[in-house]
Amino acid sequence: MKQRTNNLPLFFNYKEEKTDNGYESIQDFFISWTIRCAAEECKSENPLLNLYSKRIVYALIFGNTDKSGLSIGRREINDFEVIKVVTKRQVALIDLVAEIEYKIDGNLKKCILSIENKWYSGIRQYQLEKSFEFIRQIYNDEIIDIVLFCDYEKISDEVILHCFSNKYKYLTVSDLKDYSQITFETATKNDLFDEYWLNF
Repeated sequence: MKQRTNNLPLFFNYKEEKTDNGYESIQDFFISWTIRCAAEECKSENPLLNLYSKRIVYALIFGNTDKSGLSIGRREINDFEVIKVVTKRQVALIDLVAEIEYKIDGNLKKCILSIENKWYSGIRQYQLEKSFEFIRQIYNDEIIDIVLFCDYEKISDEVILHCFSNKYKYLTVSDLKDYSQITFETATKNDLFDEYWLNF
């Protein structure tokens, strides 16, 4: 039996329900909330949850995926601090946009994460092309374009090529979880966070 943090029914009941309806939206909410929990002001509320969230934001900014999994362009996370986060859902049909101010190596920086969340649905025709163009009409900051899949099930060679040809990187929730080092032994004790990042 799969390890769980509790014995309640699964919140993410997608295997029995056999539907995608709603799950992508729920993923939008969880990723948005996790990114906002990375801000330094959240550290005193739950230091472990803040640390995991910060690692996830770090991987979203600096991570890339290839056939061997997630790799991080930078090695050290020690000098990384999230100063301010603003998230917006469904900006001209982009699932999630995150405006992030952060400090790294003592330098203040800002980036925009433009995230297309995918549960088990595919990338719609011209979806990435339109989103790539639109977000650049709004922001002049560094923009990082991401397709975020829940796992590797729908990531084929064709999908990878489609992402790369449109200047998107693809990441998975499972890779973010592994990189952030979230484990059952070191659960945050926050029901929302643990339900998504551990029980899902």
